[in-house]
Amino acid sequence: MLNSSELRNYLVVDPLDPLDEDLDELAGTLPPPPPGIDLPPPVTDMPPPPPSLPELDIPPPSPPTPQFGFTPDPGSDSDLLDAANSLSSSPIESAPESPRDFKSVWERRKSTDPTVASSDRDSIYNRIDRISSGKSGSLMERYSDRFGSDLDREIIVMRKKDQTDLASIKPTVELISAPTKATEMSFDELIDAMGDSGFVDMVSEKTGVSSEKLSELDMDSLRSFFDLADQDGSGALDFDEFVAGVIQSFRSRDEDFSHFFGVINNLLGELPEDKTNEFISSEGFEIFKRVGEDPAGVEHDSRSEFFKMVNELLVDLPEPVMQSFINSPDFELYKQIAERYGDS
Repeated sequence: MLNSSELRNYLVVDPLDPLDEDLDELAGTLPPPPPGIDLPPPVTDMPPPPPSLPELDIPPPSPPTPQFGFTPDPGSDSDLLDAANSLSSSPIESAPESPRDFKSVWERRKSTDPTVASSDRDSIYNRIDRISSGKSGSLMERYSDRFGSDLDREIIVMRKKDQTDLASIKPTVELISAPTKATEMSFDELIDAMGDSGFVDMVSEKTGVSSEKLSELDMDSLRSFFDLADQDGSGALDFDEFVAGVIQSFRSRDEDFSHFFGVINNLLGELPEDKTNEFISSEGFEIFKRVGEDPAGVEHDSRSEFFKMVNELLVDLPEPVMQSFINSPDFELYKQIAERYGDS
């Protein structure tokens, strides 16, 4: 057995000794182990560590893309509120809407198409312009100067009136052969309608054809009228075909002029007050009263004199009233009267 004191001399290490003492030198001074005790083999070198993973080539982060009109700052603490503030600071201005009225569209067409000209016209306006040699700027001249010749024919054609017009004068009848549209009349409906005095009176008021003449039409006359007025061959008359057919088939020239006087009488009521007072004090008012006593029976020369006078008066109509007249079916009658009495 080893002396315990000697063993303590070799094994006890003072904790205050330096920690960097050579342990190998201490191990070399140890005595041999007691019999029967085998020391473990000396420690060999540790196996090499596993090879490190290859370094991955990670691309640098791409810069943030602009969103909603601003570029976020990667170094800032911007949040959704900042994005909203950025949007509100640069509002998107809405493009102003271009005017869509007919006059503006036509002006743009003239500015973009050099072939459109307002001077070279071959229409009835060239003849009508000569009837107001005493005063330039008649209603027809103003109308002719405003639009190009391309659209003259399109604007002055008879326009569709409210479909309720036909419904208001059309009596309730039992449908024998149903028309293709709710606003059309079949021949059988027309026969029933012409037997209603209220219907005949309202047609007379709207077309200028006397109620007596309309009431005297027999079955054969109505069939001829229906076939002539049914321009599209549909077997039914819509409102435009009905009105145009009545005027063309039954309204005489005397009735045309009588209806024209009523139209002019209403238009002159829209003149400004100073123009109205001026007209009442003029000689033209005497002509107006004389023609108004019997428009259908007045002679040709008086009709011509009346037309020339009112042609100059209508120039002073307020613009909205004149536009409404130009866009109405009565303007077609104005053209016809101008052709008949304007050159006399």
